[in-house]
Amino acid sequence: ECNHKDGENCQRVDDNNEVPQQQLDCTPQERVAQLQAFLVHVLLRRALHCRLMGNLAGAGEDLLEVLELEPTNGLALFWSGKVLLEQNRIAEAPRFLQASIEHHEETQMAAHALLGASMMSWPCPNCQTALHHLKEAARLCPSSPAVRITLCICSAAVDLQRQPRDPQAALGFLNRALASLTGKVANSARGSHKLGDQGRSARSSQTARSQTMTQQGHVAGSGIAAASALSCLGKSPEEIRWSSTKAVVHRRRLLAQGDDLDLALECKTFLHLVTHDSRQQAAEVPLLLHILRTVSFCELGRWEEAVAECRSALALSPDDEGIQYVMHIASGILRAQTSEFEAAVGYFTRAIRGRPASIEARLHRAIALACVAWSKDSETARYPGLGAVQEASLGSQLLRDAVQDLEAVEQMALIAGVGVPVGAWHLRAACLCSLRQPADAWEVLQECARRGFRDSRDMEGECGRLPIWAGDIDPRVRQKALEAETLVQLGKHRGAVDACTALIAFGSVGQVEGHMMRGCCLNRLGESESAREDYKKALHLAPDRADVHEASGNLFLHLRCLDEAIAAFDNAAKLNKSFAPRLAYKRALAQLAMGDTSGAQKDLGHALRMNPAMVGAAWARDGLGAIQSVLEGNYRHALVRLNRLVHAPAPTLMACERLPPLFLPHEFMVYRGMCSLYLGDAADAIQDFQTSLELAQKSVAIQASGLTKEVAESPASRVCEQRRKERRSPKRHAEQSMPSKSLRTRGAGQQTPRKSDSKSSIATQEWQQYLPPEVSSQESFAVFECEVLYNIALCHLVANDHRAALLVCERLLHKDGILKSLGPRSQCLVWFLIGICHMAASDMQNEQARHAFMQSYSFDPTHVDDFLRRHKRKSEAPTSLQAEAAAHAKTGRVGGPAAALRPLGGCPSRPAVVHVPHRQAQETCNASQEAICCLRQDPALLSARLPPCRLQILGAVFWARPTVRWPFIRPPSLATPTSFTRLDLLPASRGTHKGANPSALPSKGAKS
Repeated sequence: ECNHKDGENCQRVDDNNEVPQQQLDCTPQERVAQLQAFLVHVLLRRALHCRLMGNLAGAGEDLLEVLELEPTNGLALFWSGKVLLEQNRIAEAPRFLQASIEHHEETQMAAHALLGASMMSWPCPNCQTALHHLKEAARLCPSSPAVRITLCICSAAVDLQRQPRDPQAALGFLNRALASLTGKVANSARGSHKLGDQGRSARSSQTARSQTMTQQGHVAGSGIAAASALSCLGKSPEEIRWSSTKAVVHRRRLLAQGDDLDLALECKTFLHLVTHDSRQQAAEVPLLLHILRTVSFCELGRWEEAVAECRSALALSPDDEGIQYVMHIASGILRAQTSEFEAAVGYFTRAIRGRPASIEARLHRAIALACVAWSKDSETARYPGLGAVQEASLGSQLLRDAVQDLEAVEQMALIAGVGVPVGAWHLRAACLCSLRQPADAWEVLQECARRGFRDSRDMEGECGRLPIWAGDIDPRVRQKALEAETLVQLGKHRGAVDACTALIAFGSVGQVEGHMMRGCCLNRLGESESAREDYKKALHLAPDRADVHEASGNLFLHLRCLDEAIAAFDNAAKLNKSFAPRLAYKRALAQLAMGDTSGAQKDLGHALRMNPAMVGAAWARDGLGAIQSVLEGNYRHALVRLNRLVHAPAPTLMACERLPPLFLPHEFMVYRGMCSLYLGDAADAIQDFQTSLELAQKSVAIQASGLTKEVAESPASRVCEQRRKERRSPKRHAEQSMPSKSLRTRGAGQQTPRKSDSKSSIATQEWQQYLPPEVSSQESFAVFECEVLYNIALCHLVANDHRAALLVCERLLHKDGILKSLGPRSQCLVWFLIGICHMAASDMQNEQARHAFMQSYSFDPTHVDDFLRRHKRKSEAPTSLQAEAAAHAKTGRVGGPAAALRPLGGCPSRPAVVHVPHRQAQETCNASQEAICCLRQDPALLSARLPPCRLQILGAVFWARPTVRWPFIRPPSLATPTSFTRLDLLPASRGTHKGANPSALPSKGAKS
């Protein structure tokens, strides 16, 4: 017997199977409807019981049977969608939830909220539709914290999904949601959903009971909490056990009688209800919130916070490859910003291992590899005018790896059907320029001009958010900068000038570098004044940049504007707040070019104190010390120094500083021969002068082996060599290939101003500027040979070997073309020495001596007049020799009309101190300064500062100096600045990797 609440007894079927009268009065249709309603109720109740016991498959089958009986049962539709979500069948659940909204009013809010949360968890989230459902849920139940928090998260996702993205607004929504979750746990942990006034009678008690439970507590409550509460009342353990068991049984009875809706919807956010992972269900903050914060921080460039959010997300989903990928990308960018490029390469490599087809990761790694390569040379990172990375170095291999990554980016973009970012083309061109492959770099730039700018406007998806470069530089500006650098390496300086002009016309970044690069190209084209103006404009635009002042000093030193060069180096040192050894060495070169040997020695000493390992500076200091001893008259001390330098190995280009060495071996032999001459050791002096000639001939090969590595093997020389092989005639090619013709093939650039690239090889011209004139061309070597032969003749005269001196002078006489290029004074001196030699061989009436003196007088009367003046009485009329020489000069048979006769006489106002070989005492030179014998009367030569030697032949005295040059000063290389096209990736400019691709971030957990 079953008692109902109203006290009436149920009618039972008796043993004779008698049916109650009420049922006999029903029609068959009503009986079927009653049976169907009963089955629906029973199946729905059994489905809920199966769900409570964890049998989700059985619950789903019962719910499907209910829907077969009653397809419009809204409650069954809702629970079917809820069970599907719990089974992680997210794609199937929305259809049931959408249908339940139409057929069941009480679950409309819950259905809208679950629909929005599930749409946010799809692999390709539909955040806009999800936002619509969540707003509708908030309208139906505005007091639900879970709905409000979920709505904030969805609004943030919409802000990050739309174009353009608004990460700041998204972060504001996410911070609000995070504050609600972590700051109001007690309020947000409770289920406060109001499903309507038509709820069942058990809902009020169920809500009250739910308020005493934690979010993730067991259905029977917390045993520990119950035990603690009961123990406070002083009950015995048996009473506590009995009370707990009674409470569990009572709760299960209530769950069986109720619909379990409030307990099923009890959550902090509805995102907890659509996830399948237990760790994510128990988490205080949903996984999607961490992911969206990561996206926002990546968009804002806050990489450290992005990494922290990735770690929080990995704590909830440790196997999520997408989160791991983003954390590696963000960690790599964070390392790159702190100049830890090698560590950044490691992080990007891990990201590539996780996603081998990731365009973004390969681009980031290519940038990091390029940064590692360019930062290997610390001097290149600090000063942009020092050339590219050496081909055989580790940096070269890193650049090749970067090029491979960029080629893979192009292939993957082609497969994916997306455009290649403009920055990828530009980075690849810059790497190829550093690898001295300008032809390949030019092809890349041309391809970028054809496709890159078009693709950059059409890029969608992953490729559209890839890093372009550091900063927000207009790609057209960088295109022109790279074109200029590539054209310089190709030897097309005129095209490089046009590219720099276009770059400057943009008026954007790179104005200083554009002027410097254009000035360098103009200087190579021979337009020195225009180049100087460009460098001055660069100084005006960037007066506080030390590298600009230093590059300007290099140009001024190259143009022999020595005062300006020294001022530029001083300004660079002031801006650097330290006088670097490099700057001290360059200023020493400028000081020496001005003839200030003491100032040059001081600067070289400073450079060596700052960097004792500068072998070239020590070499230059010792050589200048020897010259200073010569100028002071301490020839013996100078000879000792020169002996040590002659036997020491000559330094090549100082690779660490890219500074040209001072003094060549043949120059030391000339200086040592000069010291031996003044010391009276004629034999040693002759031997040294002859050796200097041989070394000068070999210097071409020596310099080729040393400079080819630094200059001639540059990309320009390679390309120009290839162009020469393709364009020059076979005869010219044969002459260029013969070693015996090597001097002749290198002669044009030194003597002839460079007017255009088509007239001479750019690589050869650049190579020649590193060589002294005597070894750069056949004509210059012939001049040097005349100077050495003259010095040898003086040595023979000092040794009183007049016949040998005569033979040497006759050799000089055969070089008529060279003597003519030196001027009539040189021809006059050679004939005068021949006359002296003939005079010493016989007497004053020798016809050959008379003829030689007449020839000398015909070119210039200086030496003959001074010689006769000092050996005749002033009152005596001109001798017959003078008259005959004057008449001979009027005929114009040799050298044309002589110069007007000028009165020469009297000693100089300040008598010069002279050195007389074989004598300790010093005598005063009574000859005119113009009449002192010297093959080249050039005040810029070292000879002008040497004392004259007194030579006596048959009672006649004349004065002579050896012809000696200052050491050749090689100007520093005017390399094109690369800071605009490359060095903005180095630590000087932060923000190298601008923005990771948020589309690469997972929208949810690993499996959702």
